[in-house]
Amino acid sequence: MKMALMESKIPQVQAMPLQRQNYVQRAIFERMRDILFTIAITKLDGVKTYMRMRRVPNHLQVKVIKWFDYLWLTQKCSDEEKAVSCLPDKLKAEIAINVHLDTLKRVEIFQNTEAGFLCELVLRLRPVLFSPGDYICRKGT
Repeated sequence: MKMALMESKIPQVQAMPLQRQNYVQRAIFERMRDILFTIAITKLDGVKTYMRMRRVPNHLQVKVIKWFDYLWLTQKCSDEEKAVSCLPDKLKAEIAINVHLDTLKRVEIFQNTEAGFLCELVLRLRPVLFSPGDYICRKGT
């Protein structure tokens, strides 16, 4: 008897019309975008304050601000490792191999390399983001 009484108090959820669902999804997306923007601005403000307090040269401050702009424009703000951190190691490995193995196979120096070695190499990759114009590697020492 109590169970029937409790169940009757639960509001009935009715399906929303598709147009309303789209509106709700868009509103949620826009709110999330605003939150991410606020977080990015807060981080940038903190870095700017630090650079001013430590008297970092203006040319370096400009470079840091441009890097934040680049991060925001390319939407590379999220940390790939954090995104999959809750997964078991085996599943993380499968995802990494699926995402990166084909790219690694296209690199000239790895084209005649055994698949097992490439899989081990993929598992040791760590995402690194460079700003436009940065040197990633140089020939020689």
